[in-house]
Amino acid sequence: MRLKNGHHHPPAVFFYNVDGDPNDPARKKNIEDLRKKNEQMYAARQKWNADQKLYFLRLALIEQCVTFYSHKPYNTDELEKYAREMLKGHDDAIDEILTKVRERVPKGDK
Repeated sequence: MRLKNGHHHPPAVFFYNVDGDPNDPARKKNIEDLRKKNEQMYAARQKWNADQKLYFLRLALIEQCVTFYSHKPYNTDELEKYAREMLKGHDDAIDEILTKVRERVPKGDK
């Protein structure tokens, strides 16, 4: 399954293992560089995880709205009113919900 940002898998987080003399200044610099890179990779993974959770919660919310409002009495005006109140500034989500509801409502029953 392809996810929102096009990734099939989350960003990798590599761990480091540096052998050698612990007092060597070049080794200390290398370890510090690797530690910073590891922290950046871990932060990218945490952001990816949070984005994916939000993405799937959005899908669940949309599906719930579609399920509730695609059955009689087909009150899409009420749905639009509440959606505009609660999702201010997210017109794309509002449009997606309303489009999916209208697709499921049988023709002539609106």
